[in-house]
Amino acid sequence: MRKYSKLWACSILLSLLLTGCGDVKQINRITFVTCIGIEPSPKGVLIHALSAIPGKYAALAPSGGSLTGKEAPDFILTAEGANISDALYKLKRKSARDIQFGHTKIVLFSSELAKKGLEDQLDFLMRRSEIQNIAWVAVTNKSPEQILRTRVAVPESVSDWMVDMFSTAGSDTFEVLPIYLYQFYTYIREPGFSPYAMVIDTSDDSTSLQITEAAVFRNDKLAGTIPASDVKYLSMLNNRKLASTTLSMKDEKVSFSMLNYKSRIGWKDDHFEVRLDLKLDLDQAPHLNMETLPDLKETQEKLSHQIEEELRSFIARLQKLRSDPAGFGEAYRLANGGALDKEQWQSELFPEQNVKVQVHTQIQRRGMIK
Repeated sequence: MRKYSKLWACSILLSLLLTGCGDVKQINRITFVTCIGIEPSPKGVLIHALSAIPGKYAALAPSGGSLTGKEAPDFILTAEGANISDALYKLKRKSARDIQFGHTKIVLFSSELAKKGLEDQLDFLMRRSEIQNIAWVAVTNKSPEQILRTRVAVPESVSDWMVDMFSTAGSDTFEVLPIYLYQFYTYIREPGFSPYAMVIDTSDDSTSLQITEAAVFRNDKLAGTIPASDVKYLSMLNNRKLASTTLSMKDEKVSFSMLNYKSRIGWKDDHFEVRLDLKLDLDQAPHLNMETLPDLKETQEKLSHQIEEELRSFIARLQKLRSDPAGFGEAYRLANGGALDKEQWQSELFPEQNVKVQVHTQIQRRGMIK
């Protein structure tokens, strides 16, 4: 009896080995979308899906792929529909492979679509379980397809370039302020905040990508842009974790690297008070003399005055655009009973607010001060 039991067990095991895992799909039958580009079209919207070639990605290829070679490591699928759902359905019908969005890291909207409003698109993306809500949101003034077709040198994949740019693995600076899909969607409804997104563009010769400005929104609509050089002030006002930052004195041609900072937005009586404390390290000063303590204090005062003017100008621009990505509305709401009408704040109250700015700089440098 024991002999027949062993034979029966061996026959079951053999049948399992012969049949294999029937429900598992081979990787070469799956299309992994790493980036989605969305723009308006005469029929509704146009979807561009940047899709990875598994054999060129070590993380996807069974044998360990490589991003080296003359051919692009990805391809683009495009479909047009009345809305995103319709376009994605048509997109899937174009491919014989299973299209998966679990690896989608970037959602890139055209500025033309952003000016019309993104609420419907964002609502769909947030409800679609196959798309991660921790994908980054970005904007482009060109067609998203043109951005996705740009062949960057390092890394060779456009989606990897964007991931490096928006994460601490790459360009971790205060001039790049990434935002996740769920954060953008939340800020549309938050009474005291407005959404923002970095703007991706091609270089003058269209051979590389770059970020030269940030888009700010009023509700779900694009309100305007701010230069990348001003994004560091938005990062500071948002108390973002310290990243690489350089501050320069225009007249003296002197640069400082930021060691630490602390910012505060407060409401007092009938105005806002913005306080920014900076600790800096001398980066480069070819002609500046700071050998004595009075010289050091004079430099600190000049730098503080310059940053105060730049910060006031930045806040005034946000007020003119009626967009509040720095969260002034949240400070106002908490100081005035906890209730705030978002539309009234953006359209009427925020543009008229008096904002007092105070900056204090402390230069910590190597060497002795007499």
